[in-house]
Amino acid sequence: MNGIERCIDDEIPFEIPDSWCWTRLGCISTYAQPKKKINAQQADKNIWGLDLEDIEKGGYIIQKKTVGERKSTGNKTFFKTGDVLYSKLRPYLLKILVAPDDGICTSEIVPFSLYGDIYAEYIVTYLKSTYVDSLINSITYGIKMPRVGTNTMVSLLVPIPPFNEQQRIVRRIEELLTLIEEV
Repeated sequence: MNGIERCIDDEIPFEIPDSWCWTRLGCISTYAQPKKKINAQQADKNIWGLDLEDIEKGGYIIQKKTVGERKSTGNKTFFKTGDVLYSKLRPYLLKILVAPDDGICTSEIVPFSLYGDIYAEYIVTYLKSTYVDSLINSITYGIKMPRVGTNTMVSLLVPIPPFNEQQRIVRRIEELLTLIEEV
């Protein structure tokens, strides 16, 4: 990290297959990098304006409104199709998803892209896991409106399998969730 090799053996939370590797979210993503901002009143009125209220618990989009429809104000952050959108406010709500389109969002949502052969849906699935949810929520700050800090997120250990395995894991979880919903 930061060009320095460090032993993380004492931080490894669980065993992974030999073909996988551990890394930190900050090493595989733009999470901590400065984001392009715009005042909503100066934004294209036809662009998607995403607010936290538009995302259901679990990361499903409830509604999609343009900046003009929303009459947005204040500073917003640009995001691109394929970015991971992570709500740092009340992370226990798991408002995490892959952006289906370009747009701007509230500053409580952190958009980030991934480097290399990292499948965005795999990262979303991992961030929504019970393990990560428990870990993140044990170290949030703020009582009424708990938030997760940038340092917490960039130092988060992520197990990375080969790309095909990332896709297989996501497909299998989606299949199982569909079966659960049918019951």
